Amino acid sequence: MESTDNKAITEKEEPLETVENQVEELSAKDDNEVIMDYFSLELTDLINHLKSVVEKAPTTDVKNEVETIKVAFYKKHKAIVEKQKRDFVEQGGDEEAFVPQSSDIDEIFKELLNEYKKIKAAQKEAEDKIIAENLEKKQSIIEQLNSLIESNADINETISEFRRLTQEWRNIGKVAPEFANEIWKRYNILQEKFYDLIKINNELREYDFKKNLEQKTVLCEKAEALDNEKNIISAFQQLQLLHEEWKNIGPVAKELRESIWERFKVASGIINKKHQQYFEDIKAKEKENLSKKILLCEAVENTDLTSLSTFKQWDEASEHILKLQEEWKSIGFAPRKDNVKIYERFRTACNNFYKQKSLFFKTLKDDFSNNLKQKEALCEQVEKLKDSTNWNETTKKITDLQKEWKNIGQVQKKYSDAVWKRFSEACDYFFQQRNEALKSKKEEENSNLAAKKDLIERLKNCVLTGNDDNDLSTIQAFEKEWNEIGHIPFKVKDKIFDEYKNALNSLYAKIKKTDKKARNILSMNRNQLLRLYNTLQNEIKTYENNIGFFANSKKANKVVADLQHKIERLKKEVEDIVKRIEELDEQ
Repeated sequence: MESTDNKAITEKEEPLETVENQVEELSAKDDNEVIMDYFSLELTDLINHLKSVVEKAPTTDVKNEVETIKVAFYKKHKAIVEKQKRDFVEQGGDEEAFVPQSSDIDEIFKELLNEYKKIKAAQKEAEDKIIAENLEKKQSIIEQLNSLIESNADINETISEFRRLTQEWRNIGKVAPEFANEIWKRYNILQEKFYDLIKINNELREYDFKKNLEQKTVLCEKAEALDNEKNIISAFQQLQLLHEEWKNIGPVAKELRESIWERFKVASGIINKKHQQYFEDIKAKEKENLSKKILLCEAVENTDLTSLSTFKQWDEASEHILKLQEEWKSIGFAPRKDNVKIYERFRTACNNFYKQKSLFFKTLKDDFSNNLKQKEALCEQVEKLKDSTNWNETTKKITDLQKEWKNIGQVQKKYSDAVWKRFSEACDYFFQQRNEALKSKKEEENSNLAAKKDLIERLKNCVLTGNDDNDLSTIQAFEKEWNEIGHIPFKVKDKIFDEYKNALNSLYAKIKKTDKKARNILSMNRNQLLRLYNTLQNEIKTYENNIGFFANSKKANKVVADLQHKIERLKKEVEDIVKRIEELDEQ
């Protein structure tokens, strides 16, 4: 809705409802008149058109075009200012601090309008002067007619002078409306006196009566034809012109005066009735429009502002208000006595909505600023940690920072992407370095796997001496060598361990101390499995935390899928370890 912040630009503009009234009145004047679609033009094009129209003003009636261009210009200008204001508020600006962008276009447009007003004022002054002169001329003719009627001049000279005066009367233009009826009555009385009191021959009298009857009959036919005119406003205006012509035509024969006037009056009555009905229909439509506008006012007023607590809710509510405003624009005028009042009610309700919206965003500014400071502090912390090679400890710290990030509220949109990018890039850098390190670890595990396979082969091919102590020392040397070899790939860990255990147990079975030693071996391996179990559980927990964090990343789909794949693989390894521990416990 229109805001008081626009005063600098729209101080001299006409109210929107007044401008809309002008458009509807222009349309009502002549439904058949084709008016250019100025509403589709830009401001500069409208100025060029106005300049062209004003240049024609001294010689052509361009009022309709000027008014239409003016409506289009101020509507479009107002829309631009409102767009600037919405953008200013949406970017965090205070609605009360909004100042429209200055432009020379508005001043140029107003200068052209002032130029047009000066032209119209000059034309009006000239017309008023002519109308005043016409009144003086007609008053002079009435005085001359009166003198002619009272004179005793020769009949031929009297008739000739009478005709000259009546012709002169017809050539004189219109007079001011407040004098028109009275002066015509005086003129008509003198005409009738001349015909009734001056003794002229019947031939001349009948000739004039016949001529006047023909002219008045033509006017009756034209008045009757107006019944087929679709534009009732145009028909009514044409009828007024016919009445002016009727007044300038002299009388007809006394026996025909009533009938010819009755015919003209009946035709006029039909048009007058249509004209009256036209405005009654407009009044009914205006009452219907008032009811619709009251409903729109109530719709805005009943908006529950207390339930709007998020950006999304306010945006959705704003869209709803905008739709109501568009619907308002599509509704015609209310009755004149209610039009301004209902418009003020609607504008007040809309302004109150936008005022509350502005207060909401103003309140959030402090929260946004505080949230931004907290997120920037987290960025600094993770940037200090990103180069750490203490993978387990640093992983936990960074995942904790990621959890803390998720608990911080929103920041302004213009900062959100940048601060998120800074934080996520630091986190991504650390995890990429950790993954590279783990990749090196896998290469080491493959080397260890080859060493353990070689040891198993040597176990299988080992030949005991029969001396239990010597053979036990040999087996323990194998065990020591096995324990000194580092980790191997987890997916083959059980298989390799089973081969090792079988080969080892096969040797122990050949010496007397096998059972006791086997139990020690199983117990030791179980402890190793438990340690590995705990390590894998920690890795699973880390990945699950990362899933929640990376859900906000632009790379969410790929990253989350990779993490879920790793979690599934680790859980499978955990299941295998648990199963292996259970088997060892049973043994």
